Order: sequence, then structure tokens, then C-alpha cells
Amino acid sequence: MPAEGLTVSKLTDEQQALLEEHRAWMTVDPRMSMERRRKAIEAIVRGWLEVDEATEFVTAVRSAVERGVEPETARAAVELLVEAAWCQTGLGTIANGPGEGRYSMLQLRTLEFARAWLLAVMSEDEDRVAESRTLLAKVEADAFYDERRRGKHLAALRRRLTPSRPG
Repeated sequence: MPAEGLTVSKLTDEQQALLEEHRAWMTVDPRMSMERRRKAIEAIVRGWLEVDEATEFVTAVRSAVERGVEPETARAAVELLVEAAWCQTGLGTIANGPGEGRYSMLQLRTLEFARAWLLAVMSEDEDRVAESRTLLAKVEADAFYDERRRGKHLAALRRRLTPSRPG
């Protein structure tokens, strides 16, 4: 389980309280706690990136990155998305069947793909770029994360992560 209390400086007191409230439910109803926490994190990240709730998450994150995201905002969002991925992994371990497990894995890959886009913002940090490439490879290798969901975004992120060669 991630460390108690996230230390993301960008979180408002209200956002921090909401996330802690969801964490407190962990002993009562882990499924509800993890699902609500993951959804709250996604909503917080969408707010920071100024993207709407209706747009598919990877599409929204890519759009924000291409518009321009401050590295500090990207770092904070990445930290939260690590927590969201932990929640989603937990949900996958308590899935009640293959359909629910597959859906949970799809949600996890979506969070990882969004995180890969945000890590690409920090292009001056080789470790972050390497982490982005690792996440990109996981998404590409997942047969269940179909081409409709990932194709155009994969190619665009690959281009972004490919160092330009001098003329």
C-alpha cells in the first residue's frame, strides 16, 4: 500500500481530505474505498490538466500534454496516478470473474498510458523518459488493450519519446 497520506504539494486541503476519507474506508469496504479513491484521483488530475470529464482519459491527458503542461503539474499528476494504479491493481485482485478482471486490467493500462504521457513532459529527466518508455511497452504488449483505444496515441507518444536527430 502506498505511504499514508500523499505529499503532493498541489493537492488542496479539500482534495487531501477526500482522498484520506476514501483511505479510511479501506478496512470497512476495500472495493468501494479503492474504486472511489481511483475515481477521485482521476477527477483531481483532470482538474489540474483542465480537461473535461467526458473525454476518454488518455485522450484528455494527451490533449493537455500537447497543449502544454507544466513539469510540476505533470510530476504531481504522475504521483497521484501511481496511487490510482495501486488502487486499480487492488480492485483487479478482488475481481469476481474474468470479465471484471479484464475490465480492471483495461483501467490499469489506461492509468499507465496516461502516466506515460505525463512522464514525457519531463523530457530533460532521463529516468522519467525511461519510465515513460517502460509504461508504453507494457501498454503495447497488452493484447487486451485493443488497437482502437491505443493506436494513434501510441504512435504519437513514441514520436514524442524519440530523440530528434541533428539535421
